[in-house]
Amino acid sequence: MAFSPAVLVLALALTMVLRAGPDAPPATRQTPEAEVDALLAATVAKSPLAEVVVVVVGPDPKLYHLEEATLRLDGTPVRASSATEVGPLAQGRAVTDGEHVVTARFVYRGQALGPLPWEEGPKWKLPARVTVQASRGLRFIVRLTVETNERAPAGMRLSLSSDVEPQMLRAVDDGPLPPPPVPHLAPAPAVSPSAPVAAAPSPPAAPAPKKKATKKKVARPAATSVPTTATATAPAAGSADALAEATARLKSALAAPADGGVAGEAPH
Repeated sequence: MAFSPAVLVLALALTMVLRAGPDAPPATRQTPEAEVDALLAATVAKSPLAEVVVVVVGPDPKLYHLEEATLRLDGTPVRASSATEVGPLAQGRAVTDGEHVVTARFVYRGQALGPLPWEEGPKWKLPARVTVQASRGLRFIVRLTVETNERAPAGMRLSLSSDVEPQMLRAVDDGPLPPPPVPHLAPAPAVSPSAPVAAAPSPPAAPAPKKKATKKKVARPAATSVPTTATATAPAAGSADALAEATARLKSALAAPADGGVAGEAPH
């Protein structure tokens, strides 16, 4: 039975798809915040479990006698340590991360009021409750201190205070960090001797500071007053006589006869 080329090509493509299987999901890269969280989680996992140490500092035993002491951590009795036992070698109760509660109850008896046995001294009942938020790698020292005040009334002379002090279980490595890796620079391209070498551009010259423009005062010439003289044109004294003489001569020439201008005697 012969198959057409199109059928063979389709069967080959289907075989390759079936062999490849479903597409694998693309690899997702963690964000910087996720990488830091993962690093912190790995560091915390290597740290030892947290510890809780309870320290009790009482009053002067010659003046105040401890009749009863109850100390519990999360409901379980725990032994109290003295202040001198607190240090790097102190062993506390190992606890998990989270909230833990320390409860305490102390009963103190004061000095007798009289010589008779039934004349007992005053009694003080001091309760306490401390909450600790534990985390790996830390030791929490819960300090319970009984304070005295001799000037207060008899029922208020003793009081109980508490505080929590965290300590590192392991010393922190404060050594210097390793030097950063030396960057590998790419080699500079070879320059042939015949190729012109471009000179490095010189930095632009700094602009000269601008001088403040000062206005120069121009001296104006003082106005000179030119006196104006009125000239009156008066006719000369002899000009009128010359005009009259010329007029007389003209009249005489017109009146003269044709004989040369000599006037004869008039007939009688």
